[in-house]
Amino acid sequence: WQSCTELAQVTGNRERLLVGDDEAWRDKAGKLARSDAVSSRALYGFLAIRAGVNAVRDIAHQRLTDALFADSKQAVARAIYARSAHFKAPGAIPDSVRYQLANEALMAHDVRQAAIWMKDLRRPPAGEDGLLDVRPLRCTAFPNRC
Repeated sequence: WQSCTELAQVTGNRERLLVGDDEAWRDKAGKLARSDAVSSRALYGFLAIRAGVNAVRDIAHQRLTDALFADSKQAVARAIYARSAHFKAPGAIPDSVRYQLANEALMAHDVRQAAIWMKDLRRPPAGEDGLLDVRPLRCTAFPNRC
């Protein structure tokens, strides 16, 4: 998170973004997504940790993990959330991120880790139907039917 914050601050200075103007940072992150994915992710990471409003932090976490997963960087997503001082326990990680990590664990046939990510989740994140991809579970339980 520290490297993410440092790059976001450099990018924010270059783009003349004011700290506290979360909407401008979010808009810039969206605009940079195609041309400079690393800086875009850094801006989302900065907002995920430092935005002044919970809703903005939640959106930033979602967009950060969406971007990491889209770039096949699931291992990075796992590392920044599972090994972070910002999140002392899985329950401290935003629900939308936990759902993505749980799905990723299921795809890797790691039912134990998926259960850890899913523990105490009561409802799906906004815009999600709450259904996880359980095909990997079926393949684990019934390998001859996959």
